[in-house]
Amino acid sequence: QSSGDIALDPQNHNTLYYGTGGNVYGFLYNFYGIGVYKSTNGGSNWTGPYTNNFPSAIFTCAIAVNPNNGDVYLANGRGTGPYGGGNGAGLYKSTDGGINWTKVFPSGSSSLPCYDVTFDGSDVYVAMEGGFWKSTNGGANFTQLPVSTPNYVTRTQISVSNVSGTTYIYVLFRHCNVLPDCNTVTMYTSVSTD
Repeated sequence: QSSGDIALDPQNHNTLYYGTGGNVYGFLYNFYGIGVYKSTNGGSNWTGPYTNNFPSAIFTCAIAVNPNNGDVYLANGRGTGPYGGGNGAGLYKSTDGGINWTKVFPSGSSSLPCYDVTFDGSDVYVAMEGGFWKSTNGGANFTQLPVSTPNYVTRTQISVSNVSGTTYIYVLFRHCNVLPDCNTVTMYTSVSTD
């Protein structure tokens, strides 16, 4: 089984979540997964895979636990169609410890590859294909951040740091200037006081 990411619950270090599948280089190489596994004893034993409301295959780019409330988020980097298209890509959320999942962004049947998820307090930040979004209400609604993305992005990561009320947003792109030359990395920093 291919591996995507693993996350530790900041509130309980014995609880881990393991997201299967992976989206290595965007549209170039994708390895499907079958769900999320969970351990409540530091990795000695695992239950799962939990698949409720996931598509038939997932491509875990990131899995993370909100340190404020224990909600688990999974960034699914591809859809189930050819070359990663089709339905299923997006940000998924579990409020019951990884057992059941709901796609929170994009809403409905829309599909958009999601590459990373991180938190600043109760705010949720996600890196998606074509841009970056922020939610201040646990993923119910998202607002796009004013960050321009280069062409042919194949891997994106986002990190957030809050220092004395000022939020610093760091974004890392791996992208192609001209296909198939995909070895360019660009870092972007944004500062927000809200």
